[in-house]
Amino acid sequence: MSLAEKIRKADWLNELRALVIAGITLTLGFGLLEVVAVTFGDAQAIAELAANPTGPEEFQLGGQAMLHESTRVAIVDPTPTQALWYLTTTLPSAIVLLAALFMLLRLLTRARRANPFTRDTARDLRWLAVILMVGGSLASLLESVATLGLSTGLKPDTVSGYWNFPALWLFAGFGAMAVAEIVARGCAMREELDEVV
Repeated sequence: MSLAEKIRKADWLNELRALVIAGITLTLGFGLLEVVAVTFGDAQAIAELAANPTGPEEFQLGGQAMLHESTRVAIVDPTPTQALWYLTTTLPSAIVLLAALFMLLRLLTRARRANPFTRDTARDLRWLAVILMVGGSLASLLESVATLGLSTGLKPDTVSGYWNFPALWLFAGFGAMAVAEIVARGCAMREELDEVV
């Protein structure tokens, strides 16, 4: 059997399910390790400050003087509040990713067992899009608030934070919504054809 024939005969839905299951397992594993490490004091909390805590510092880059604009600070023995803020800087995105992966696993399982071009598939794809767009945006906002909370008290009378625009979450959500509309249109066309026949 040639390589092209093997590729054509491969059960790609099953392969994708295996990848999604691996993604769920890794995300859960790393998330739990992070929570356990921070909870039991074996890990440091990392805060990023918008300015050098010791004052402005210049360094040379390409022959030009540049101002040092941010500093990563390791909190060696974080308080429970700092540990909670630190976990909140990463866990919301992990939770949204897990929810999206579980929804994707459900879609792949249904598509493998039955006809994938159904109204249920379109509905689940829309829910996946909502999880990615709304959940990802809320997670990004919550993580930015957590960076502010984590920086409190590291520099006198100063808080520092940043917000990462959730472009990847929105892009993935719009992609899922587009596929949902394609499936819904296909279902409508099939229903019209069944009525004609």
